[in-house]
Amino acid sequence: MDEPNFHQLRLFLEVARHGSFTRAANALAISQPAISAQVALLERRYGQGLIERRARGIRLTEAGQLAVDYAERIFGLTREMEVVLDDLRDVRRGHLTAGASSTIGEYLLPMLIGRFRTLHPGVSVAVRVANTETIVSEIRSHQLDLGFVGGRPAASDLVAEAFDEDEIVPLAAPDHALAGRSGVPLAELVAAGLVAREVGSATRATAEATLKAAGFEPRVTMELGSNEAVKRAVRAGLGIGLLSRRAADAELAAGYLVVLDVWAWSCRRALYTTYRRDKRLSAAERRLLELARASAPS
Repeated sequence: MDEPNFHQLRLFLEVARHGSFTRAANALAISQPAISAQVALLERRYGQGLIERRARGIRLTEAGQLAVDYAERIFGLTREMEVVLDDLRDVRRGHLTAGASSTIGEYLLPMLIGRFRTLHPGVSVAVRVANTETIVSEIRSHQLDLGFVGGRPAASDLVAEAFDEDEIVPLAAPDHALAGRSGVPLAELVAAGLVAREVGSATRATAEATLKAAGFEPRVTMELGSNEAVKRAVRAGLGIGLLSRRAADAELAAGYLVVLDVWAWSCRRALYTTYRRDKRLSAAERRLLELARASAPS
């Protein structure tokens, strides 16, 4: 079998990422028939369909999903090679991609990236913010260089190092029935109903683990996809939020939210940097990790 055609593979990957031949063509500024023809040649080369065409978008076949997984790794390694070679020529320039879980990405990473860019203005940084589960998955598939997440990744192919600590607190609207009380029992906290982050969020996983360790099954009455959405729901009186204190600093200072005094509540977690164990870190990546370690409170 001939060597793979990387142009065809790249076009196929873009179609998979965009979920449509038309959207991929628009993003790449080439014609849709041109992409379709190249993907068809790729399918012919491997002797099986990779994409099922549908009236609305596409669906990857089992072979197509495997091809996407390998293509992500191939092009991730290519990008990594370019970064390493750039290091050898000039450590003052380059590019890195970092992923961060929501709390870190919204409230910690901007300042860290700001310090990094002040010291290394020639290095460009792209940041993706999503929940911890998504960030870990994208590091493993070579889509991201570094991760900053709210829980230690369980994957053995990743390096993880604690760089900071976080506290998760129970939040309520100032006029909530539990606000202002001392020593609120955990049973009443759970009974009031929890406004939670989505499954895959390390904030949610840590808070639920704390409740279960105390013998309580979390009662989630609303699930939302961001810290901001949770805070707005809590302010509207829709339940109790369990979020990082950092995420609520502004609302607490303004009096829009209050931290409940819950008896025996203690929920702390480490925050981690992570990257693939087989990855050769560039000078820029090493420097960003050093700054993260140095920024943590002693």
